[in-house]
Amino acid sequence: MREICCRDEPFVLNGGARGSLVLAQTGGGVGFAGFFNPYSYPLMNAWKYEENMIEQVTRGSFKLMDLLLQDHVARLMKMLTKFPGDTDYQEMHGVAASELSLWNGAYVPYRAARGVYKARTQSFYEMLESLPGLLDDWDIDIQAAGGPTKPYKAGKAAYTEIFPQGRAPFTSGAVDQRVAAVQTLVANLQAHAPLAAVLGTVTTFAGQFAAARLAQQGEEGGSEVNSEGLEMRRLSAADKMFRNIGRAMTKFGAAGMIGKMFDLNYIRDGATPPPDDAPGAPQGFTVVAVSGPPGDGQANWSPVAGVDGYNLYRRPVGDPAWTLAGSAGPGDTNLIITGQPLAVPLEYAVAAFNAAGEGPKSVPDEVTF
Repeated sequence: MREICCRDEPFVLNGGARGSLVLAQTGGGVGFAGFFNPYSYPLMNAWKYEENMIEQVTRGSFKLMDLLLQDHVARLMKMLTKFPGDTDYQEMHGVAASELSLWNGAYVPYRAARGVYKARTQSFYEMLESLPGLLDDWDIDIQAAGGPTKPYKAGKAAYTEIFPQGRAPFTSGAVDQRVAAVQTLVANLQAHAPLAAVLGTVTTFAGQFAAARLAQQGEEGGSEVNSEGLEMRRLSAADKMFRNIGRAMTKFGAAGMIGKMFDLNYIRDGATPPPDDAPGAPQGFTVVAVSGPPGDGQANWSPVAGVDGYNLYRRPVGDPAWTLAGSAGPGDTNLIITGQPLAVPLEYAVAAFNAAGEGPKSVPDEVTF
């Protein structure tokens, strides 16, 4: 058995039973608390894990871990506003918030480095894509040089000295081979005085091309170094969040409450985060009933910068599937909803969207009209 919790109440994982969590509390003489089988709960049928499902679903996706951890802390904070004296919520929030602070210290520089790398990669590949067209221009200028005898006409000896392998090294093969081909062209042109003008043009591009490649490789290396530290933080965050699951299961004894502290849709197999450039989750989301016909209410949220609009979603409490309940413009921070189902506990959430796509949903709010 492997310890997965902390202090004097370690929960341990039963490595011999797939998907079974032994909730054993060793401190205070509580003793064995029983098995948790995720397949026995409708909302968790899609969960398939032997150990820490949060660690498993976030492998290879720092963004998904960031989304889960940010969402977990926000949900715990919301629970604390409803139950300010609850020591379990206080301690779970303290653990998660501390981990979030450490995570941000590693994730923010990583994202910045990835952003620079992405920009420099785009710049380099734009130059790479321009190479065939530039090669056409250089070729025309080379063949036109040397006067009426046209000594650099394709097929002649001088032309072959400049392009001994033809155009293939410039247009096929590995990226670094194409960079080297341009450098070789510079060296070949230096032996031909009539081609001085072409040499100047090619030399300028060759320097910019090589510098762009080196800059891209440097940022790639820096990003890899940053990712090593971030991977350690990912493992630590997954461990802390999994411990909170164990504590929540002990506190509530029902999987339905787990969804109040985690977005279960992002923990299931095949979970994918929103697009990289999509907006973040709106904060401060609430839904309240308003005066008027039964079933009318108002959703409120804090604005998110740089969005094209917002989508409001609803679902019955306990249902994993969201239904679009309305949309709002980029300058809106509230939306009136009418004709909502009566006497049914409902969850609402709002998500911002832009040209890149829709971002993560807000922490849901629950209301019964």
